[in-house]
Amino acid sequence: MWPFFSRDPSKDFPYDCDEESEYPVFNGFSLRRGAHKVTKEPVSIFCYHKKQGNNDQYEYAKALLKRLKTIRHPNILTFLDSQENENNLLIVTEYVKPLLYYLDTVNDLEEKQSYLTWGLLNVCKAISFLNSDAKLSHNEVAIEAVYVNSAGEWKLGRLGKATELEGSSSPSSRLAGTPTWTNDSLGFGILIWEVHNSRKCDSPTQLSNSSKIPTALRRTYQELISSQEGKRPTVSTVIERGRKVGGFFQNDLVDAIVFLDEIHIKNKEEINLFFKNIQPLLNDLPQCTAEFKILPQLIKAFEYGCDGTCVLPPLFEITNHISDRHFQNDVIPFLTKVFGSNDRATRSILLQNLERYIEKIPSNIINESFFPQIVNGFMDTNPRIREQTVKAMIHVAPKLNDRNLNTELMTHFARILAKDDQGGIRTNTIVCLTKVGYCLNPQNRRMILMSAFLRSLNDPFPPVRNAGTLGLAVSQQYFSLEDVSKRILPALCSLTLDADPAVRESVFKTIKGFLSNLEKVSDNPELKEQMEAEAMSSKKPTSSWAEWAATAITSKFSLKMDRKPEQGGNLDKPKDVQSKSNKADLPTKPVPPIQPKVDRIDPEISLIDVEKPPHSISEKMKYLGDDDSEFNWDGDSWEALEDDTSLKNPTPEIQLPKPAIIKKPSNKAEEEKRKSRTGPMKLGSRVNQPKFD
Repeated sequence: MWPFFSRDPSKDFPYDCDEESEYPVFNGFSLRRGAHKVTKEPVSIFCYHKKQGNNDQYEYAKALLKRLKTIRHPNILTFLDSQENENNLLIVTEYVKPLLYYLDTVNDLEEKQSYLTWGLLNVCKAISFLNSDAKLSHNEVAIEAVYVNSAGEWKLGRLGKATELEGSSSPSSRLAGTPTWTNDSLGFGILIWEVHNSRKCDSPTQLSNSSKIPTALRRTYQELISSQEGKRPTVSTVIERGRKVGGFFQNDLVDAIVFLDEIHIKNKEEINLFFKNIQPLLNDLPQCTAEFKILPQLIKAFEYGCDGTCVLPPLFEITNHISDRHFQNDVIPFLTKVFGSNDRATRSILLQNLERYIEKIPSNIINESFFPQIVNGFMDTNPRIREQTVKAMIHVAPKLNDRNLNTELMTHFARILAKDDQGGIRTNTIVCLTKVGYCLNPQNRRMILMSAFLRSLNDPFPPVRNAGTLGLAVSQQYFSLEDVSKRILPALCSLTLDADPAVRESVFKTIKGFLSNLEKVSDNPELKEQMEAEAMSSKKPTSSWAEWAATAITSKFSLKMDRKPEQGGNLDKPKDVQSKSNKADLPTKPVPPIQPKVDRIDPEISLIDVEKPPHSISEKMKYLGDDDSEFNWDGDSWEALEDDTSLKNPTPEIQLPKPAIIKKPSNKAEEEKRKSRTGPMKLGSRVNQPKFD
């Protein structure tokens, strides 16, 4: 039992502390970096060394601990924990840096002055709280007493010399003999000079040089540093002046931060409008402020009912630069909730920006949480959502496990190719399948790709046939030579008379490429094993002769995805989505070979917008029925798609001139005349053939 009572209390201290301090010692305190032992959350630890300090410094340390424990305010340093032993007194606060050392990091801000103004307002609010509410005078206001937390917010610290306003007047740390409440007004004036000069004020004579202080603040600054204490305004008066229209504390950045601080009293319409217009202001803030101040408010706003169309765009802008740890802990759980939203406009923005955040999400979370929510878009009644879901698969597919990729996703692709009445969506499905083909299971890839591409050759929408042709060219390494000769080439030859010139152009190039490979194998049979071994590889297609197809598949399907759905309810109105065929989007000249590499994926220019063929194909699709159970990649569904003949030759072929009809002679004289003109019938002609009754 005795060891229990005599155990070292430092072992129960939940924080680890660095041995060295990055900053100078003040009043016996050294500021060190620390972290929570369990959560690893960074903290700051003010460490007082008893053996190195004196009695006055120890009294200051105890007073500082008392004030931090009892005073709570958003603009005053946040106390977390403390510990005292024989050697040290440790005070744990939120993670901060001294302002004097932080100012160098904001020199690159486009609106540095706006940020400095916001910081001064924070200190002003802290002093006003101490003077007006806590009835205390800080007595040590200066740049050394201000710290900056992880969100870039300025916090007032060093409360060890704070005194009661009703007590005896305390000497100012800068100028002696002034009343206690004016000490802080003078200190704030000195802070203004130090902030704008980025250095500590060493002499009162330096305060007369106000050239670097903004004009709007100069008059108030002169009053604050006045040697006549009666002319010094209270800090509350400074705030009141500055927040008036045209005042020093009145600018877009400060207004935005103040709105966030008061967001709990704003209505939904005001919050939506605020977040809709906040994106341009993000460049005026330090990245840490956007990450730790703006981002949490965006997440809370959506959870409290704000529109995703207003919250998500600035959120994605911020998440481009945040740390992986912060993204994992805060953003991923939020995105998981948002993907479950029934609002189409919100889901549309999530899908459009998927490329910006998908790489930061672990594969297991994508397969377990994100993918089941995303695939609901394949069955949405709105064509725009279905289209964007297909496009998103280009980025999602490489992270999917075997079941989700080769079974679940391929089932949805098969359904789209068979039943979707939007030609643009079917085209994009073929393009997407071409780009993610290397991710498929090699055991099933050949059957899936060949069945989908061959089925697309019979589609009534020309861009689908073109996409299928280019898909065969790009994916040629995954097909056996027997597949090429017996199935692919015969299917391609049927399109050499296609009514669309772009399709014919792609078909002839693709046929030449396949024939070239067959000729190489014919001349050198040893190449056959090498080519067929590549069919089981998981590398992206790299065939040199098919580079023209890769170029075409990233440029021919032309309408760019820059057109975003209008905000509002239009995504809930499928009738508003008009689909028209636009043959002008397909180039009629050959795409030059050997340009971009095959493995380049650029969905912004590779996928076409939703289009509808000039004639309805719904009647031609009826043979497929309504039973979705038939679409399994390991069954006969993919094969059945290409074997069905109801969609063969859906477009009119080029009409060849009809042969001339030879009329039968009317009498024997004309018959004899014809025979004499043509000569005797040769052996083997139809006339000499025996007749079989």
